[in-house]
This record gives sequence, structure tokens and C-alpha cells, in this order.
Amino acid sequence: MIKFISPGRIDFKKMHAIFVILAISLCLLAFYLFFGCGNPTGGGGGGGDGGGGITIYKLGISITPEGWGTVEVSPTGEVTAQGTREYVSGTSVTLLALPDSGKMFSSWEGAGLTSTTLNPSTVEMTANRDIKAYFVNAPAIGDPYQGGKIAYIYQPGDPGYVAGQFHGLIAATSDQSSGIRWYNGDDISTGASEVAVGTGQSNTAKIIAAQGEVKSSYAAGLCDTLSLNGYDDWFLPSREELYQLYLNRGAVGGFSTDYPSYYWSSTEISLNSSTVVSFYSGSRWSNWGKNNTYMVRAIRAF
Repeated sequence: MIKFISPGRIDFKKMHAIFVILAISLCLLAFYLFFGCGNPTGGGGGGGDGGGGITIYKLGISITPEGWGTVEVSPTGEVTAQGTREYVSGTSVTLLALPDSGKMFSSWEGAGLTSTTLNPSTVEMTANRDIKAYFVNAPAIGDPYQGGKIAYIYQPGDPGYVAGQFHGLIAATSDQSSGIRWYNGDDISTGASEVAVGTGQSNTAKIIAAQGEVKSSYAAGLCDTLSLNGYDDWFLPSREELYQLYLNRGAVGGFSTDYPSYYWSSTEISLNSSTVVSFYSGSRWSNWGKNNTYMVRAIRAF
């Protein structure tokens, strides 16, 4: 309190001391508000102190060509009015490129990425980052690709489907046999009972494990030993994979379509029977004797 010495007189020495104390207190309060609570994003275009020594960096993402896809970001960060995202220094951000229909992801560009080709990829937020996602036109069914022609493109729900990635089945451009048995001469159960798209490779492996040599004497072994156009991972398609080849037979080409044009699938029914697809009618037939000699078209997955 201010002490009055006498009416109309003030103790200015004590008043001066009070003002000094008030000024120091205000300075301390301002320092606390600015460095302890204020400046949460660092401001501007560069990294900033988010409070308590926390540094914030900005992430910008662009699509090339524009409108050919999108990028999912995790964690999402704080979105600014400019469309960038803000993260605490050291945050690992996962980027997933999602192409539009008929497009596919090509590559990433920018500093701090763990990979420029993998999708998804990760960017380390140890500085401000500007990342570009590049997309290209995807090959279509019937286009030459990786040793053969694209026969099927995986859809959501198919084994092997990965969001943001381009995968499917490639067919050899010609038949591997115009007539070969399904088995190697012994009526045994191989366990190759899978039917769906994405299961032919595992079926083929089971057939070979059960039947063994001589591989060239039966359908699955013939596909497994195939080396074509630099690729040696061919297999006998499952029933539904073979049916996709039938549906796209015109684009892939080289199939027999005369009656009855039976092609072996890798889908086994019993000790002595398996499944075929007629490329004359599209019928999917079960319980056909493994000793019959039918045509074979190998495929591979990409």
C-alpha cells in the first residue's frame, strides 16, 4: 500500500519500488504466456516452437496429374487453412496413394520418404515436407504385361487385392498343352480344393507336393516347370481363375473355342476327379476323371 506521510504528500521512494515490482511481474507473465502457452504452431512457413520446446512441421501433398487419385494420410495431423497438415517433429506419417479407375500409382517424390516406390510409404516429419504422388494409366485386360497378357485385375474381396496397388493375373499367350492328364497316374487326394480367384497358386503347390515327378506328365507340373519370357512362377489356374480367362478369352487370345474345348483347372473334386471349364460354352464342370487329356493354359500373379 502507498503510505501517506501527511495530507497531500506521497512517499515516492516506496511508490517507485512498487512500480518496479509490477513491471518485473508483467515481464515474467508475458514470458510465460508466450513461451509456455502461446505460439502453438510456430507460425509462418517454417517449423516452429509449439510450446514447451515442441517443434511443429508442415506436410504438403500434391497429385500428379491432378485428379488422377487421392492420398490417405495417417495420422491425419492438424489441417491448416492452406491445406497443409501440421505434425510434431519426429512423427512418422503413412501415405497411401489411391488411384482412380483406370489409373495406377507410379511413385512418390519428396524428402524424408522411406521409399519412393512402395505404396503405402512413410515420411518422417523432421522438417517441413512437400510430397508429390505420381499416377499413370494402368494397363488393361489383354495388354502385354510381365511375360504374357493381363487376364484379370483383382477386385476388393479377392485374395491378393491390396488397396492402392495394381495386382491381378497374367495368362500365357498360348496353350501349354492340347491334351494332358490332370494326374501323374495315381488316384490320390492332393488337397487342392480351392475354387476362388487367388487360389490357383496354392492349389498347384499342393498338387505337386502330392504327385511329385515327373512334372511334365501332368497339368499342374507342366505349368510349374514353365519358363516363359523371363518368368518362371506360372501355375495351373483354379476353377474361378480359369473362368475369368474364359470371360476375357477374346482379349487374351490363343484359346481353342471349338466344341468342347475343355481346359483343366487346379481345383480337385475327389480322389479321381477334378474340374474343367469349356471354352466353347463357358460351362464349369466338376467330377471329370483325372485320367482325361484336356488343354492347359498357365497363368501367373502380379
